[in-house]
Amino acid sequence: YEADVGNCTSLRLLNNAWAGHYAGHPDKAVLLADLQAGSTVLATRANPHHFSRLHSNVRDARPIADAVEVSLLSVKILGQIRELLESYRLARGLEAFSSVAPLV
Repeated sequence: YEADVGNCTSLRLLNNAWAGHYAGHPDKAVLLADLQAGSTVLATRANPHHFSRLHSNVRDARPIADAVEVSLLSVKILGQIRELLESYRLARGLEAFSSVAPLV
């Protein structure tokens, strides 16, 4: 895997379950150790409690000089992005997204 994508993590995307795991993990420094300085952790669909604890854990585990940005992407924005992409696909004559991913 590393040969294909490298060993640098600059963006970590977390759904609610993973945001909760990171927020409640007893050894937060271990979970965040592989993130490079200047990386971004983007939580999607995370509940406010998980996001708040995740943000606090990252802040407490990393020195200021080695900062990692933690952001929350709201469900409303995700829906708007999906609508925009579907409009674009339809305008280009492509199929719209299905609600279930096709099996490959």
